[in-house]
Amino acid sequence: MINKFYTLLNQKKSKNLFSVINTTLISNPYITNFPKEFFQNKQRRFSFFQIPKHFFRFYLKMSKKLSLFLVQKIVFSLFWRKKAKIGKVIIDTFVLTDKVLENRKYENKYFPILPQILEEKNIHFSYLPRIVGLGINLNKFLHLLLILSREKKDFLFEYQLVKYSDIPKIFFQIFLYPFQTLQLLDKNQLFNYHLIQDISKQDLLAFTRYFAGKNLAEENNIEKIISWSEFQLIERAFNFGYRTENGKGKILGTQFFLNYPNYLNTYVDKKDMIIGSAPHQVLVNGKYYLKDKPDFYALGVSLRYKSVFEFEKDSQKRENILLLASYLKNETKQMIDFCKNISNLQIKLHPTQMPQDFKIPENMELVSGDLY
Repeated sequence: MINKFYTLLNQKKSKNLFSVINTTLISNPYITNFPKEFFQNKQRRFSFFQIPKHFFRFYLKMSKKLSLFLVQKIVFSLFWRKKAKIGKVIIDTFVLTDKVLENRKYENKYFPILPQILEEKNIHFSYLPRIVGLGINLNKFLHLLLILSREKKDFLFEYQLVKYSDIPKIFFQIFLYPFQTLQLLDKNQLFNYHLIQDISKQDLLAFTRYFAGKNLAEENNIEKIISWSEFQLIERAFNFGYRTENGKGKILGTQFFLNYPNYLNTYVDKKDMIIGSAPHQVLVNGKYYLKDKPDFYALGVSLRYKSVFEFEKDSQKRENILLLASYLKNETKQMIDFCKNISNLQIKLHPTQMPQDFKIPENMELVSGDLY
């Protein structure tokens, strides 16, 4: 069944931006319901009457997001004074807005130790931040820029990489996207149903990240791009832009997290490598993740889990049960509700979540930091 699923997807993939970023083909189970309903053998009937509604939703959503991006780019141009310095190594990672504002500094939680290693080897590196949790709050945006400008780190933002001359091109790509999606229609009615449903689930990042990768490819001094890779549209679009423009650096897609089979979008297929949406190499946490994988998968370094191999293994001292929350709010809420009558519980929220978003019951203690 899983082979049939990937065969269907791969038949529709092509060396085309609109195919690379298509929300159904990416098969992220938290964006599209196609994978779940495919494995449930659910029956759906595609109807052309679906099309106008999802076209309208898509254009409305994108017009708002593109307008906001343009405003943010203008604000960035006015207030960011640090000159972009592009290192030999680019660290492509997330910046969690609320965490930076709360701590009044940026901490690299996705690649701990890596900056220190690069500095010891005297290798100049720059951060390519993926800003999360910004919303439409320009005041929050200004505070974030102020804090990051004080850091003794080199940042390279999308607002610098995406040129003003790229905005009309993005507008045109947005206009074309729904019509290009129609070209992917298949004999499979369930696939067609979700293909249209998922048009309005597309994000502006698919287009801005493509131009960020495309324009970064013009820099010839880059040797490596170390990219946090869940192989979602933000990575696929960036990789495609960079690789189709023959960027000189090697993209290392790092999957240094605890993966699970249902997270279907993380799997990199040979077809993805051929069309250029994949990194040049995928690095994983351990040998388990190399099972039945193509030859471009390789062992990496479990940077986030270094202390797993160092803490004191004395089970007699353990009294509490620790809940590690999902990065999805609804799943975390379900977990809390399910465990509300269990004693001696500690819960650690995902770094992207804030405590005020949840009702933590009295039987649970909210914890943070390294808990080994």
